[in-house]
Order: sequence, then C-alpha cells, then structure tokens
Amino acid sequence: MRKKPISGLLILIMALTLVPGLFASAEGTTIAFAVAHTIPSLDGAATTSGIAHMVIDNVLERLIRFVPGTNDLEPQLATSWESSPDLKMWTFYLREGVRFSDGTSFDANAVLANFERYKGVGKAPYGQVFMNVARVDVLGPYVVQFTLAEPDFSFEYKLAGAAGLSIGSPKAIAEHKNADDPWGENWCYDHMVGTGPYKLDKWEKTKHIILVKNDDYWRGWEESEPDRVIVRIVPEYSSRKFLLSGGDVDIIEEVPAYDIPVIEALPNAHVYIAKTTHIILNSFNFDKEIWRDRRLREAMAWSYPYKEAVESLIGAVKLQGPMASDVAGHNDDLFVYYTDLDKARELLRDAGYEPGDLSVTFFYWNADHIKILTELWLVNLEQIGVRLEPQALEWSEFYPFQGVRDKPCDMWNVETWPDFPLGEDYLATLYEDSEYVQTINPSGWKNDIFNELCALTRKVGNKAVRNYIYMAQQQLIMDELVCIPIAQVSDTLGVSDSVSGIATSPAFGAMGLRFYEIRKAQ
Repeated sequence: MRKKPISGLLILIMALTLVPGLFASAEGTTIAFAVAHTIPSLDGAATTSGIAHMVIDNVLERLIRFVPGTNDLEPQLATSWESSPDLKMWTFYLREGVRFSDGTSFDANAVLANFERYKGVGKAPYGQVFMNVARVDVLGPYVVQFTLAEPDFSFEYKLAGAAGLSIGSPKAIAEHKNADDPWGENWCYDHMVGTGPYKLDKWEKTKHIILVKNDDYWRGWEESEPDRVIVRIVPEYSSRKFLLSGGDVDIIEEVPAYDIPVIEALPNAHVYIAKTTHIILNSFNFDKEIWRDRRLREAMAWSYPYKEAVESLIGAVKLQGPMASDVAGHNDDLFVYYTDLDKARELLRDAGYEPGDLSVTFFYWNADHIKILTELWLVNLEQIGVRLEPQALEWSEFYPFQGVRDKPCDMWNVETWPDFPLGEDYLATLYEDSEYVQTINPSGWKNDIFNELCALTRKVGNKAVRNYIYMAQQQLIMDELVCIPIAQVSDTLGVSDSVSGIATSPAFGAMGLRFYEIRKAQ
C-alpha cells in the first residue's frame, strides 16, 4: 500500500516533540519514562488505570505495599498490622512523624478520611476492595482498625493492590469540596497532595506529567535519588524507540518481541523483562444463545493458534486455565487445549454448521500485541469456515465495556492485571456474583457452587485448604469451558544503560516502577 506523504507541518511538530533535550533539567537528576497510553485520572478513588496508579503511587502512599520483585508485603505508612483469628478485624499501627507535602500530619484520622472518601466516591476501586468493610475505627492517634462484614484473609493484599487505598491530604481535599462535589472529585482528578517522595508539578493531559522532589519526604534524600520525573505520553512505538536511542528518555514501555534484538543492539540501551501475573484469554458471552452448545465453544478453543500466539509475546508462557501458573493454588492438572483444526471442523459439523454458516463478533483492546493475536486467530478461523468479525476498542472504551452486561458481541478479549496476586483476584473478580465484591464477570456465566466456593475462600485462614478450593474453582471454569486461556505475559521495557535499580512486583509489572529507588549515572 502506498504511503501518504508527511506534510512539512507534521514534520515540524514531530521535531518539536521528539527533539533531544526538550525536557532537560537545569540541575539534579531527571528520570524520563515514555509510555504508550494516556492517563485517565489522578484520583486513586476513581481509576483502575495501571499507568495512572504508577504515577499516583509515587506521590501518594499506602499503608502497606508489595516488596519489589516479589508478591510479599512490607510496611509503608503502617509499621505493622494484624488480623483477628476470624479474619474480620484488621488493625494497623501507623508510622509517626510523617507529613503530607502541604505540611499537615499523617495519622489515623487521615486514613479514616480517605476511606470515607473512597466509599463516598463509590467507583471501581471501592467496589474491588472496600465493599466488605463494615466500619473503620480510630483506636488512637496512630492506630486504625477495619472491621469487615465477612471474613477475608486477602484484605491486606487488597490494600496493597492496584485498587488499594492511596492516602492523600484530608486538608487539601476538604478545601476543594462543595455542595455539588462533596468528595472533591473535580479537584482530585488532576491534583495530588501526598506523603510520597514526589509532588505533582504539571500535567498536560495528552503530552506529559511532571513530578518533582518532595523535600520533606519522611525517608529523606541523598544525591543518588532522582529529584524529577517526567512521564511522557508517546503512543507510537517507533517514536518511543527514537527517544530512547537519542537519550531523550531513560525508559520506554511495550517493546514488541520483534524489536528486542534492535534495542539490545543499541550502544546505550538494553531490554528489561518484568515478570508479571498478567494473563490473556478470550471470553464467551454466555448471554448469547449460540454458546449454549458446548460443541461450538470447543470448536473455537481447538481453532486457536496457541503456539504462534505465545511466540508473538515476550516472555510469555501458554496459559493453563484461568489464572497465572505461578500464583499459589494454580491447578496443574487442568486439561490444556492445543490447535487442532480438524477437530474444530468436526465439532462444527456435529453441531449442524457448514463452512460459512457461523459468524462471531469479537471485541478486543486496540493494543499492538492483541491485534497480532486477533489476526493470527482470524487466519485459523477462516480455514474452518468461521467468519470472525473483529472490532477494536481504545482502552478508554474497552475498560468500561468489560463490566457491562448485555454486551453486543459474541466474544471478547480479556487481558487482566490482577490487583493482587492471589487466586481470588482471578476467580472471584472475573466470575463471582456477590453483594460484597464488585466483579467484572465478563462471560455472564453463573454457577452456584462456584459462588459458594468464592465466599468460602475468604473465610479460610489455612493456605493449603484455600489453595485446594482455588483448584476446584478452576476445574469448574474449565469443565464448562467458560473461556479460552491463551498466555501469561511479561512486560518489556527499553532501558538506558545509565539507569539501574529497576525492580517491579509481578502484580504490577512495568506499572510498579518506584522512581525514588531508581538510580541514574551522570
């Protein structure tokens, strides 16, 4: 296909956008990170965007967090915590002497105020973490207790997860409330005042966000910590690579598999592969009558190009069932589908479908790696006489679409980043119907036994018993072929050789960068 010429004006705009040194810092150390996607909001109570929480977590802090490189927990604004034997009361002992960047003190009342705000805003983060919280009590200036309506062993992981409680200055938020906006959502959309190492300096929505050093950070500062962070929005991978190779940014995200050798060959950069617990699968819409015939679901599963799909993804492994294989409680005995087009054709014939009879509408996230997977599958489906009608959605459309019932499509792609690396956040979050948790349930599948097991896992303190229940839940999902598991994936970063100290937790992947702990040679 013949390419259209690039206008002189566009060339000028690109030059101004990409020119090395445009964001150079006059003094100190600056870390520049080029990301592919825009930031929808800076309000932790209103967004579940990974890139947004990466920025938020460098300004606002949590009670507890994941240890870099692991799924273990460590204190942050809390110094220690404990639960009651029945897993319904969780008590946190808070760090003293910490101040928000506006000079106000962090204490138990600040935790309570932030919880009440999450509850009042009532959006996805609250539903995923706090719907089960019956009460929050201040037991002392630096002691706060959460009482749950139902036992939940995973509550501590939920607090540390992507949708957990990011604590902002109650004073700053209160100053921007009004009768029409009682929780200060308009202000919190693009403002943050936290206890973390950085403060928000500037946010130009489609261009960049700039963070600057919080001089009064409670962990203190040495010359080695970066005192300025720039997160640049650069949708095109070729432009991100250009910036990295020219030294204008230090880190880029979403390096495609085909370009790893190119990045590794650069004289000033290398590839960092962040192991994650992210998974990709395709979901059936059980509200559609065609999928009531299991033979059709099986035909679609046998048609998938698993080998080619995994090879197209960096650091990926074939997914066995609906959760990551290195998460505790994974069922290693689940049947694994492989590509068998003859078997797929036979199932279609048995179900009464001749080549060309079956059309399947398929919605997917418009990301490069998902487009490649869809194109690979399209080729196989054509060979068995099934017409796939794909429709790409931008993330701003795709994310809310996942949680809507009565979807217009027959199938859709699910790429899920668990908020915390436990079986519950794959199984309950995706498939449970419950009054205590807000679930995506992308398939519309309902199973009473599965729902009862979800409730049971939260009450079981014994890890071995809980893992056994997780294995039974996975078996139920695959026995009914609720989804087509595809791959467990890794995140890939292009990193300047001058940068060190990158460590990410599997739950967050590349979106778990902590800039305060990164070092840059001058």
